[in-house]
Amino acid sequence: MLNWPIPGGTSAHFVGGAFAGILLGPSLGVLAMTAVVTIQALVFGDGGIIALGANLFAMAVVDVLVGYAVFRGLRGVHETGAAFVAGWVAVTASALAVGAGVGASSAFAYELGVTVPIMVGGHALLGTIEGAITAAVYGYVADARPDLVLGRTADEGLSPEVGL
Repeated sequence: MLNWPIPGGTSAHFVGGAFAGILLGPSLGVLAMTAVVTIQALVFGDGGIIALGANLFAMAVVDVLVGYAVFRGLRGVHETGAAFVAGWVAVTASALAVGAGVGASSAFAYELGVTVPIMVGGHALLGTIEGAITAAVYGYVADARPDLVLGRTADEGLSPEVGL
């Protein structure tokens, strides 16, 4: 719920969907992000009820599934690096979905040529931080509790200090 205003009357913010998808898998990641986005809209008024469906699509579906797919595709090269790229690509793809939806809407003053570059550009910059947070938290969880990471067993990835 940390929002930074960007031109055109909207904002850029962290999502966390890629991490949810990486840690929980695509189905549970979508479910978890659906709960988060819905609570933010209903309890805190963040995003609003009218835009809830579009926000769920962008943040609970696009962000989670793109993040999960990118991570799975790059995991074999470098796990923590894959988490970084997944976080960055997922939040940028989510912003593309929002920019396209808002730009195509007759209720918004700006068209696709304005909304897409602003949303994608703002989130691509912010995505570097989202990617770093995703990589850092993934790295910590993978080291401290590898049993929580999909496709790992409890004795994988433990450093000697953690295993004692």
